[in-house]
Amino acid sequence: MILQDFKIGWQNKFEQRLNALERLFPDITLQSVERYKGMLRVKFTSLDNDIQDVLDSVTYKIERESAQTCEGCGKQGRRTEEHLP
Repeated sequence: MILQDFKIGWQNKFEQRLNALERLFPDITLQSVERYKGMLRVKFTSLDNDIQDVLDSVTYKIERESAQTCEGCGKQGRRTEEHLP
């Protein structure tokens, strides 16, 4: 489980997408998963540049969507001041 250290809202919304990437591209490596300024930050790596471009694009979309998704309940919202610099 990639998002085991996060609350159920993000797990329900994003876990399947991240697992799908691992199934589609079995040679990729998960480098890191962290919370950054109230949003999810995921880094996969691949030796193939074309696959890396796909991974970066998909994870970018997930990261931006997580910024507007409540980590606890999964509902759409926005980050509050406590999570911004």
